Amino acid sequence: MCFACRSPGFSLTYAWFKSGFPLPRHSHNADCLYYIVAGSLTIGTETLGAGDGFFVPTDAAYAYVP
Repeated sequence: MCFACRSPGFSLTYAWFKSGFPLPRHSHNADCLYYIVAGSLTIGTETLGAGDGFFVPTDAAYAYVP
């Protein structure tokens, strides 16, 4: 499920995923900044948890597993 706010040049989204549901490799046409409110995810070889965040620059492909 997802909640989103959008305005020119800015997007804020609150999303949650079922544990173990892989987010396929993809990219966005804007920078993305993620903040983990609860749970954890694995991106590459790193596992991040509540309070962690990560940045993905424009057009950089990435994937993660919650």
